[in-house]
Amino acid sequence: MPKAASVSRSPGLLRRVAGLLAGCTALAGTPDIVPPPTTPSVPRAVISEFLADNTSGLRDEDGDTSDWIEISNPGIDPIDLAGWRLTDRADSPGRWRFPAGVILPGGGRLVVFASGKDRTVAGRPLHAGFRLDAGGEYLALFPPAGTVPATAFAPAFPPQRPDVSFGTGLEEDPSVRVEDSRPARLGLGPAGDAGATWTGSSEPFDDSAWSLATAAIGYDDLSRDPGETLLAWWTFDDVSLGRTALDSSGRSAHGTLVGPAGFTASGGGRSGRPGDRALDLGSGGIGSSMHVEAAARGAFDLLQARDRVTISLWTFGGTRLPVAHNLFWFDSGEVGGDSRNLLVHLPWSDRMIYFDTAGCCSADTRISRQEPDPSRWRGQWNHYVFLKDGPRKEIWQNGVLWHDGDRAAPLKAVRSLWVGSGVEGAGSYPGRIDDMAVWAGALTGTDIRALAGGLPANAVGSYRPWIRSDLTGSMRGSTDRARLRIAFNLPDGPLPDWLRLDLRHDDGFRAWINGREVARDNAPVMRTRTKAEGRQAATWQWSDVASLLRPGRNILALEGFNDRAAGPDSCCRPGSGWVDNGTAASSPPPARENPTTVAWPASPRSRPSRGTGASRPSRSGCDWPA
Repeated sequence: MPKAASVSRSPGLLRRVAGLLAGCTALAGTPDIVPPPTTPSVPRAVISEFLADNTSGLRDEDGDTSDWIEISNPGIDPIDLAGWRLTDRADSPGRWRFPAGVILPGGGRLVVFASGKDRTVAGRPLHAGFRLDAGGEYLALFPPAGTVPATAFAPAFPPQRPDVSFGTGLEEDPSVRVEDSRPARLGLGPAGDAGATWTGSSEPFDDSAWSLATAAIGYDDLSRDPGETLLAWWTFDDVSLGRTALDSSGRSAHGTLVGPAGFTASGGGRSGRPGDRALDLGSGGIGSSMHVEAAARGAFDLLQARDRVTISLWTFGGTRLPVAHNLFWFDSGEVGGDSRNLLVHLPWSDRMIYFDTAGCCSADTRISRQEPDPSRWRGQWNHYVFLKDGPRKEIWQNGVLWHDGDRAAPLKAVRSLWVGSGVEGAGSYPGRIDDMAVWAGALTGTDIRALAGGLPANAVGSYRPWIRSDLTGSMRGSTDRARLRIAFNLPDGPLPDWLRLDLRHDDGFRAWINGREVARDNAPVMRTRTKAEGRQAATWQWSDVASLLRPGRNILALEGFNDRAAGPDSCCRPGSGWVDNGTAASSPPPARENPTTVAWPASPRSRPSRGTGASRPSRSGCDWPA
């Protein structure tokens, strides 16, 4: 989702630009934008971002790719949105009204679908009674009373592009951010905290008895199944059993090398580090393979039962590519028909990358796309993910969704598995394979990007990648809460106008800045959050924060709550920051979890929305990374 924060490096810069935008066109070819009032005491909401041509992004509860409008509360105090109005007609401010019971917390955001479905039940997805015109039209948000909009794109926002959201942006200032490695003071349990003085309300506070830690704490017991079951993981690093590739998942799906296949020397794996090896299949086409006998004993039966699979691997294609070959072949054992169940050509001799499931070669069994760039399949390491989630199939290339389709037939049983070739070593892959993993489940884009960044397969579904101070021994079984005091310094001069907090947390938290509470979620704990929720960074953003901050030393205080002291996991990883000036931030590449900023009063700009299957609009910005 959009997010933003800013530091005005020139006194009054943002306020001067706001005054200019109120009465003139911001940029040639763009609409006038009426900025929100600048009086801090008046609760205000703004339209921070919208998508007027949603073809493959966020879906509503009916599964429709409805257009959407995001509303943000840039203030610190909550806003009751009852009676606030959205409209796409300048002559009808009250075209759609928020129902009673919709409270937007300070720094919070919510999405209203512009679907025309007109749904106004608090606590459920909201739908305006109008749709957005991708060709451009008026769009405004009005307070409950009056004729002055809180935000207006007037006389019309410009023509929009498919799956590209429209908002405003500021450029980040990387010199004022807190990294997850920042030193912090850690206190465990409720005892001895001297009331609320530890939150920064009464400084200096004596925290000398607190432990030293970083701004990223927690623990995670990976003995529990994370949900997307890891069925096999071959690192090819352990060569102690000769021609056996050990399965590091713990499920004993070991592989046996066939024909000329072998292991590379130390350092021949995708990282190049000592001890990292890969499966070397040679020049291909010569019966070189790895056979996984456990497939015949039902090691991969969950794939058919769930009709979901994710296969992640690194490949280093040889000089013979492109050529007819098989990267892997999960065989169904079917007699008298096409027995392929999961198969990839990377690429075939026609430079097409093919991903076949449950047979070949129709629209319900195959997706394919040509890759004309040989560096993506030859002469260097590349990360690929092949995913099936029911009828949906995806191909990811180096952490980017590269190709997809949505008509796949259900998977069949898996009765044999050949890595690096077809059945019995047919059509061997000319090159090397490393870190191949198979899950009975569809991994998220966050997981896939992490794998492309080097995350070990057994850490998927874990908080461990975001934890720097492990509290397994000190917190688990002893207390259900942990407290952090994180000091940061602001230079003399103008204080920030905007501030943003990103946070991954499990299960609840409260946050203070210099003793004033600014955010909380699920505190006290009313429900146990899932791993998927805890690993997704949530964002709060505020304006008019000068009263919170001071030149010199400031305190961000956090209290993280677990559902119980004996819980299997806990995580609290904050991040926050601000931006420097009123220029637009750089646009991210398509198909990533894209940044889109929202800060008044920068010039409007477009940004790519998240790819197909996204659960919410994209989020971004300038941050202490979460």
